[in-house]
Amino acid sequence: MPKRMITHDEVTDYLSKLAYTEFRDIVYNYSISAKTDFEKELDAMVTLNFQNRLEKLGINKVCPKCGSPSIKKYGFRNRTQIFKCKSCSTKFSLFTNTILENTKWHWDIWVVVLGMIINGYSVEAMVYVLKNDFGCVGINHKTVWLWRMKLIHAIAAMPMPILSGVVQIMKHLLGSRRKALGSL
Repeated sequence: MPKRMITHDEVTDYLSKLAYTEFRDIVYNYSISAKTDFEKELDAMVTLNFQNRLEKLGINKVCPKCGSPSIKKYGFRNRTQIFKCKSCSTKFSLFTNTILENTKWHWDIWVVVLGMIINGYSVEAMVYVLKNDFGCVGINHKTVWLWRMKLIHAIAAMPMPILSGVVQIMKHLLGSRRKALGSL
């Protein structure tokens, strides 16, 4: 019985669900067998992975300049799909005006960094974790600091939720807040 051929979409979907370390290992093994440059292949795969995720999220489905939904594909630049607005002729990618613009690091790394920011890690601690736990060779303090600023600004720009109905505050949290404010 012949084996079923796996489609391109199935491979792409599988790759997009892998953890960064598994993703990096697959690209590394491919680069060895194909005798290609690992860093170049990893950059290409990360870019394709990001584009796939941004497309699924509906990012930049309209022109970022004029808001027109009338856009067309307009070739590639460094393996990134470029679009052109039919109304105002603006060229853009799925990354345009996002915090992911000009990044080479995988989606999972951004998620890990966001988690560390929320949990109050210092930049030095974040670099240490990224290098030692996720194999982010070449990542530096400046990059992590810039990510931190981008993510903090993005979080700050999010609208505050409007509370309605009955809102309860736990007493022990309120008490510790009063103590903290009293010590100021």
